[in-house]
Amino acid sequence: MKRFQNRSISAKIMTGFAGMILVIFLMGGVGALGMSRISRLDTELYEKQMLPVGHLMDMVESLYQIQSDSRDILINAENTRELSVLRASVNAEESRFSSSADLYRKSVDDSDLALLNQIQTFVKDSYFPAIENSLNAAKQGDQEAARTAISAISGDIQMMFSSCNQLL
Repeated sequence: MKRFQNRSISAKIMTGFAGMILVIFLMGGVGALGMSRISRLDTELYEKQMLPVGHLMDMVESLYQIQSDSRDILINAENTRELSVLRASVNAEESRFSSSADLYRKSVDDSDLALLNQIQTFVKDSYFPAIENSLNAAKQGDQEAARTAISAISGDIQMMFSSCNQLL
């Protein structure tokens, strides 16, 4: 301690500033490490929790769009030009649904996997074929057959949307 007291004022001031700079660098290092950790955790949160929700929402949006198109199919029976536009829209939404479901499947837990499989099976085996049957009937001008094709699965459609809500 006497050694320090015997030093000149400029040496004492320089020692104080050096100590302050050391403390500042230590705090900066701790802060940088903390920010790096926060960034890594933020990326993990986004990729594992938020991104899958986006894929699920894409699935639901495509199903709602197909449902909207099915109403337009009934309205535009016999209008072949409009029906071909609706067929293209339905096909695009089918593709969007399938790709979103495949992306969502990568992040789903085993507990939700059965529900996702149930939704995909219904959509593939019942919903899309009913829409296709409705399109074909509407193209032939049979609006009642088009309506019947959609009405036959209307209760299951509500179950499908409820199942999607459960996945959220």
